[in-house]
Amino acid sequence: MQIAQLARTMAAMTLAYYPRTAAENDAVDWAKVSAFAAGGISSSGAGFDFNFTGDGCNSWCH
Repeated sequence: MQIAQLARTMAAMTLAYYPRTAAENDAVDWAKVSAFAAGGISSSGAGFDFNFTGDGCNSWCH
């Protein structure tokens, strides 16, 4: 569930933060941004605790 919320938050942020000009901003589907954000990490009302924990580079490294 948290992965999906994180993905929706990142999708909303990508759409909202990408425009660099007024024309690009006007082209953004703001209803889609709103829908993604509504299902994002702050939508559940519960705390959101998401972090990566390393294993000393035994299986993976950052």
